[in-house]
Amino acid sequence: MHKKFKLLLLAVALLTLAVRTTIPVLAQNPTGSIRGTVTDQQGAVILNATVTATSKATGDARKVTTGSDGIYAIENLLPGEYDVKVEAQGFATQNITSLVVQTGSTTSGDASLRAGGAGEVVDVVAEAPIIDKIFPQSRFKSSRSRRSASTYRPA
Repeated sequence: MHKKFKLLLLAVALLTLAVRTTIPVLAQNPTGSIRGTVTDQQGAVILNATVTATSKATGDARKVTTGSDGIYAIENLLPGEYDVKVEAQGFATQNITSLVVQTGSTTSGDASLRAGGAGEVVDVVAEAPIIDKIFPQSRFKSSRSRRSASTYRPA
């Protein structure tokens, strides 16, 4: 009887360990999102604007509408490049191309629409910031003063 109890206790401990190690794996989210605010040229929010994000890799499209605060969110997007189209009645359509969505992060997709008629389109190309790894700008200033070579005298 004592041996069966040890075996049952071992089985419960192994099952508990297996469940505890797999739950964090299930909680990881392999997707990203695009969020933004749609405004007019004066900065006033545009409600009920239609925002469509289309994956360049798969062609899948997701469509949402801005709320009363002009904010939209397109969640659970697979990583990759997306073209975003923003449309609102009385405004020119704005296309934002090549927005990059990364796993676990939110990409900004703010749009400023200008007044225009139906069929008018404004294209905006999103680019990643360029990081100079060779000559990064340092926050630290040199302790040496900058003097011309003719006035420099060693101490």
